Amino acid sequence: MNRVLSVTRMHLGRRVASFVFPLGLALGVVLAMVLIVAAIRLAGVDTMSEGFARGTASNGGIVWTLVGFSTALGVQAATACFALATALGTTRRDYVLGTAAYFAIQGLAMTAMLSVLLVIERATEHWFLGARTLDVVMLGSGDWGRFLPTVFLGSLAALALGALLGASWLRFGNRGPAVISGIVVLAAAIALVIIVPRLDAIVAAAQFSWVPIGLAVVTLVAFGGAAVFLRRTSVRGN
Repeated sequence: MNRVLSVTRMHLGRRVASFVFPLGLALGVVLAMVLIVAAIRLAGVDTMSEGFARGTASNGGIVWTLVGFSTALGVQAATACFALATALGTTRRDYVLGTAAYFAIQGLAMTAMLSVLLVIERATEHWFLGARTLDVVMLGSGDWGRFLPTVFLGSLAALALGALLGASWLRFGNRGPAVISGIVVLAAAIALVIIVPRLDAIVAAAQFSWVPIGLAVVTLVAFGGAAVFLRRTSVRGN
């Protein structure tokens, strides 16, 4: 147990990467959106109107920015500390468990950070300009019952996917991430072929419960794959 906690603390030791940098990215996206909406308002558009709100509600900038960052953080978690931890006597099992605990903490921190920003955004009427960055459809349109699980499980899914890519690189070299990326693209293409002809029926039957279930499945599959790769890789892969 002590070694598991040591791995978690080792990951958390990268405080700037884990906590400061994501906050900076989130604030950067907010600032960029505020500047864009301010420019639109100066051009004579009523950015506080209902029609404008419906348009900006589809903004997914902060989602894709933080998904990309979390994926990169997951890659680092699987690769940057693995050799050091095993050299100090940590077993692969302890490393996987410690990394899982770190991901949970990281997900909670991300959820808390974005929750505070959402509270501020809604209290200020979307930054006084109608600039929506967190009160958007992809994050539940301000519904806390949707926002919290989406952010937390979404963070975990991105971290786990990053860990899968990083662990596959340790296990197979450059072929690992390339093959996994190819599989993901192929699966996405097949899904589009199946979904697009049935899109209306799927949208009509869609329920929010599908989102957390889907994210949880991605997290478990990706992290499980990363754990298998880490158990079978050699330290020299670092």
